[in-house]
Amino acid sequence: MKDQGIHTLNIMEYGTLDTILNGVSAGLGVSLLPRSSVTKAESRGEIAVLSLPDPYCRLEVGFVYSRGEHISSALNALVEIITEPEL
Repeated sequence: MKDQGIHTLNIMEYGTLDTILNGVSAGLGVSLLPRSSVTKAESRGEIAVLSLPDPYCRLEVGFVYSRGEHISSALNALVEIITEPEL
């Protein structure tokens, strides 16, 4: 948003998706969320959802796991597949 000359005034952070959606539907602000997480609230008419244009619509996702815990053979195989270099 800074690239477009838009500056934020107040930032609120919530811990759950339901709290975020309740805040938005109550008019407390706006949020950027995956579309899959807002379809029910949108279909009930509680919120309005707009799609973001390029380059803002790309979402980088990471795979997160605990290094300190036992890793099953299935999880180990998945980690190996994910970390294989692309050809």
